[in-house]
Amino acid sequence: MSTSSAVTGLVLAVVVAACGGKIQGEAAPDRGETADLPRGPQSSTDRTYPPTPERAESPPAPSSKPSELAPTCSSLRLRTAPPVTRTCAEWSVTDKHPDITVYSDRRIVTTLAGSVERSVRATLGKKTGTAYFEAWVLALSNAPSGIGFANAAHPLTSGFGSATACGFTSNEEVRCPGEAVAPPLRVGAVLSVAADVSTHRAWFALDGQWVGCERGSTPTAFALPPGEVFPLATLSQPYTITGDSYRAAFAPNELAFDPPRGFEAGWCE
Repeated sequence: MSTSSAVTGLVLAVVVAACGGKIQGEAAPDRGETADLPRGPQSSTDRTYPPTPERAESPPAPSSKPSELAPTCSSLRLRTAPPVTRTCAEWSVTDKHPDITVYSDRRIVTTLAGSVERSVRATLGKKTGTAYFEAWVLALSNAPSGIGFANAAHPLTSGFGSATACGFTSNEEVRCPGEAVAPPLRVGAVLSVAADVSTHRAWFALDGQWVGCERGSTPTAFALPPGEVFPLATLSQPYTITGDSYRAAFAPNELAFDPPRGFEAGWCE
């Protein structure tokens, strides 16, 4: 072999190595595919899939054992009730003193300046049965006001404490035919009223605490006026002081507290 042939062979070997072992015009090595041609979609037998991941273990089922951080059902208060299907009381727009203002929702009442112990009855009275309703204290003056009961004979220019009316007053007492010391009313408080009209007895609570329980283990029962009884609100507004205002909760779904056992929720038919 001449020197020029040897050099040519050496150059050719270098070029072949740089081109990956292929020289244009030569057949590609047999690797199961056609060299230098675009490939179509692979068949399902040729397609390579990623490895199937191991199946994750199912999460453990929730334990029925209560956790220290989990709430319990008994710690929750049901604050809503089924829709009301009965007719419930409202503050009357006719059976009231002219100084009393009844708002359009028939729940909120207030009175005009210069008024003292002006009253309004509810639209629904009861002769028998049990019932429970509430009133929210929206505003207070330094003159007498309160929530309770009266019969149809009670004058709308009078408050509680007579034979015809019984109620929890802002004078820190329950005034019926008899009287008892009561906690002071305050704006934002919830006044609860329970009545057993069949036996003509009533009970009063402030923010869930029954009057009488601070002195013993039994709430104090007060005498209702005779005959058919109606919820009654008495309000005052001296000229230079903010007047009284209450919002009644007569329907079961408006109540803040559950009624006592055996008492009907709301003041309804």
